Amino acid sequence: MSQRETKEITIGKHKLVIKTYATAREINKLRQAGMTDGNVNPEHEEILIAEMVISVDGSTENVIDTILDTFEFEDEYVPLMSEVADCISKKK
Repeated sequence: MSQRETKEITIGKHKLVIKTYATAREINKLRQAGMTDGNVNPEHEEILIAEMVISVDGSTENVIDTILDTFEFEDEYVPLMSEVADCISKKK
């Protein structure tokens, strides 16, 4: 199996590494949580973060908590969610 393509993005003062597309398994997890037609609701956001964000500021530990506890909502969290939501609709 080949290594998954990733990209580094900067949002606010944070550097993140995210996956560039979602696999069928990752999409299925979101569907099982009730996501339909690529519409990401608040209840899907933590699953989306867990599946698509690899690291925050060089650390792979506690990614979800780091994002939820330290990201400023409008300037950092909203743009991040937009970026990872775009990744779930991309084809490899």
